[in-house]
Amino acid sequence: MSDAETYPRPGFRAVTPYLTVRDTEGVIAFMVAAFDAAVIRRDAHDDGTPMNAEIRLGDSLREVGEARGAWTPIPGALHVYVPDTDATFRRALAAGGVAIYPPSDLPYGERSAGVRGVADNVRYLATHRGEWGEGDAKGGGHHNGARPPLRSPPGQETVVPDYDASVPVATWCSSADSCTSSAAGASGSWSMP
Repeated sequence: MSDAETYPRPGFRAVTPYLTVRDTEGVIAFMVAAFDAAVIRRDAHDDGTPMNAEIRLGDSLREVGEARGAWTPIPGALHVYVPDTDATFRRALAAGGVAIYPPSDLPYGERSAGVRGVADNVRYLATHRGEWGEGDAKGGGHHNGARPPLRSPPGQETVVPDYDASVPVATWCSSADSCTSSAAGASGSWSMP
């Protein structure tokens, strides 16, 4: 057995995301509601405040700890693979998340969406659909049944409707089913299928 197989604790991999937040319990509740995460372990300080939690999300572990003293909040971003990006996006919004961008098919073969959750942590949701050009062997799920080209034609690089990464978006969604862009300079709306 190699060192790589023995030095992490059981269930852990060599790299485990660790979020330091100012609302550990809120982050845990969000992850459970939005992603069907399971709390594996919870530790508390002597005064009862949260210290650390280990959370299983799919086949991966994440840790979250409460900011206090020298441990200041460190917002982070997680790329989370899910079975159904659209359904998970709706659950994340219902759990209190704010949409960064709606579910969209991206040129590298993923259905993706962005959600800002509790404590300003971002989750990039994704369902791998196969590289574009492979055909529709995975059953598609694309709204018009067609896959976009591998590279967008010049001038048509924006994949997400009405989304401009350079413009801060205060909120995209007023509910889990209907969203309107509120970014300065952007216009239009979309609805979940």
